[in-house]
Amino acid sequence: MMVKNLTDLSSLTSLHICKISNLQCLPEAVLQQFTTLEELEITDCEDIKSLSGEVGLQNLASLQSLLVENCPQLVSLLVEGGELFLPQRLKHLKLSKCQSLEKFPGGIESLTCLETLSIHHCPRLLYFPTVGFPPMLKLLYIEECQALESLPMEMMHNSMSLEFLKIEGCSSITCFPIGELPSMLKKIEIVNCANLMSLPQGMMHNLPTLDTLSINGCPLTSFPTDGCRLPSSSSSSSSITAATKLRKLDIINCENLESLFEVPPDLSNLKELSIRSCPRLTSISGGGSPSSNLTFLEISGCRSLEGLPGGICHLTHLTSFAVIDCPCLMSLPEGGFPTSLKSLRLEGCTNLRNPFELGLSRLTSLSEFIVSGCPDLVSFLEYGLLPTTLTRLQITGFPNLTSLDMALQNLDSLSLLTISECDKLMCLPEKGLPASLSYLTILFCPLLGLRSDNFLYTFSSMVILHLTILIIVKKRRQRCSSLDQCLFQVFTC
Repeated sequence: MMVKNLTDLSSLTSLHICKISNLQCLPEAVLQQFTTLEELEITDCEDIKSLSGEVGLQNLASLQSLLVENCPQLVSLLVEGGELFLPQRLKHLKLSKCQSLEKFPGGIESLTCLETLSIHHCPRLLYFPTVGFPPMLKLLYIEECQALESLPMEMMHNSMSLEFLKIEGCSSITCFPIGELPSMLKKIEIVNCANLMSLPQGMMHNLPTLDTLSINGCPLTSFPTDGCRLPSSSSSSSSITAATKLRKLDIINCENLESLFEVPPDLSNLKELSIRSCPRLTSISGGGSPSSNLTFLEISGCRSLEGLPGGICHLTHLTSFAVIDCPCLMSLPEGGFPTSLKSLRLEGCTNLRNPFELGLSRLTSLSEFIVSGCPDLVSFLEYGLLPTTLTRLQITGFPNLTSLDMALQNLDSLSLLTISECDKLMCLPEKGLPASLSYLTILFCPLLGLRSDNFLYTFSSMVILHLTILIIVKKRRQRCSSLDQCLFQVFTC
């Protein structure tokens, strides 16, 4: 609302204090007038050292949201420390870029309406009150608090409403408090905690509502010993607890992680599993099979991985499967791929057995196939046709491939084709390219006869107006918006 004069403050609901120099503390006489204030933001006040004096902000009885951002001299929320007097109706509290803030005063647990607490870029914050957090807190987000060594012990017991926990860039945290995490947690994200060596024991068993777990950039050597193996469908072990609701599991940039899933909780609801950039990981399943409800499975940058979980062919709901940059992987699981697949990516697995031996033509739902690094493949003739449902095909790093005839036969829905680093490929298919093709990319295929009649013939049956072509031969690039333009550039360069 508009403030007409200095006395017209009784109905003010939102106040933003910004870039006021020499302001060291909010005047209590002024705060007493803001009885209807619901939202308060204090930003870019370089001289402020505390929010208020001994009375605190209690007079702001209607306050629901408080933001303090980029106040580098703020040492405490109160002048003399002590108990924290904030309005009881406060629901959202965010402190960001307060470089001098070292601690929270006591009393935060009394904010019975507080639902979200966000602490961002407070590098000197050492600890929270030992009594923990308010009982109704649902979201706790702590980012770039490099001096913070631990979370309060009592949070494991009194934060029973907590649903979302994110800890990012807190390099001094080495472990979680002893005990169980709040049982109502639905989402946990732990990112770039450079010294976090372990996760809470039992976390996979004791969080029945957990939906998403993401671990990124932490030096874990293993998951908790009492739970994380993907269960075999035939397992009858009495140690398997009731099914958790975990639907998404991401494990990323855990450079010391060597193994997963050694003791089996029931992950039968898991739909998305992504394991990326774990260079020491040698094993995933420990003999178990993935959840039959998986729809997305990605394994990339695991340069020591020697094997994949068995039973992938039985994952009847799996639609996307990717294995990327796993040079020690020598074979795919027995039984091949499930027919439900829509996207299949096999890239940078230089020792992997020829995937075409598994009979890809039976994948009748496959629309995207990206494959690289098959040094022994000379021709597709002995392996049969690719699925006719393909709309996107990318072939890279086939140094001995000489012909594409069988690869492109009957691909009447193909709209995007990329051929790259096929040193011995001399020509495109004699019968031409699919008429449905919209994008053609040819990269570093030095023997491909682009200037020959064969190149012209491949387009004879195509609707050429919608074709976009990118050609790089011997590091020479021509980008064309139409066939006529492409041919002009290729034949006149």
